Amino acid sequence: MKKVWLSVLGMGLSVGVTHACCGYEDAIQTALEGQGGHAIVFKHRFAVQPPQVQDKEKGKYTLAGHLIRVGGRTEQEDVIAYRIVREKGEVVSIDLQINGGMWLPIRESVMTALGDYRRAGAPMPEEKQQEVTRALEKLMDGSWQRAAEFLIAHIAARYC
Repeated sequence: MKKVWLSVLGMGLSVGVTHACCGYEDAIQTALEGQGGHAIVFKHRFAVQPPQVQDKEKGKYTLAGHLIRVGGRTEQEDVIAYRIVREKGEVVSIDLQINGGMWLPIRESVMTALGDYRRAGAPMPEEKQQEVTRALEKLMDGSWQRAAEFLIAHIAARYC
């Protein structure tokens, strides 16, 4: 009886770990593909449109898109525009603009968390992708701005 209980407990823990690592997969997929869908990240809801490729050159392109924060305490919906530059598969830069303000680079800690997506530009195994997700999760502080950065970083990493 004890062995069966321990097996069930172990299976439950492994499912919990898998969910923690991949719990945002639906939100990321919605952001990449969803037409007018909503992505929920860290309890924050964003209306999303798939990113658009702009300024395509040989081996280099810019992705542009925006997220709209929905359901905040204020009546105003916050619009987060982003530009992602990729060159030869590497994420070169990510710039953000909130509510039509000045374009600013994403925090350096987010770029560092992207790890091999920033340097190698090659497809990464699932384990490495989960490491990037965990590194990005550690940067979260509960604010909608950080949740938007989390989602945009994943768009930058996964868009092909």
